Amino acid sequence: MADYSANQPTIVVINDSPDLLELARLLFEDEGYDVKVAQVGNGAYDLIRLTMPDLVILDVRLPDISGWDILQALRLDQATSAIPVLMCSAAVGEMRQLESQLQVAGVDWLVKPFSIETLLDKVRILIGSQFTDGTGGG
Repeated sequence: MADYSANQPTIVVINDSPDLLELARLLFEDEGYDVKVAQVGNGAYDLIRLTMPDLVILDVRLPDISGWDILQALRLDQATSAIPVLMCSAAVGEMRQLESQLQVAGVDWLVKPFSIETLLDKVRILIGSQFTDGTGGG
């Protein structure tokens, strides 16, 4: 069987829930994406730098480091500053309070719980926006 992973958009999912990570892996692989996951924030930035994904799905609250800290590191690094990020949190008030800052940083967001359809729609939009310049992709 041929390896098409070089042509597949890559998603890195960072979340402290093993169940959500497994669901994300299965869901996105079924949709044709290459998926990398991390359960803690430490090492997540290195994983992102190593894989240079087409999208990062990042939980705000991680056990060891804030998702905001990871986002800031990504945006300050010229190599990763343009990678689309989808922030996820159950903290509705916090996300709404920071909505304008997220928009300025080019970050989309979802409030938990969210439907699989909503998640897939966001992912398709964020990844699709990178592949509409005629260079390939979905």
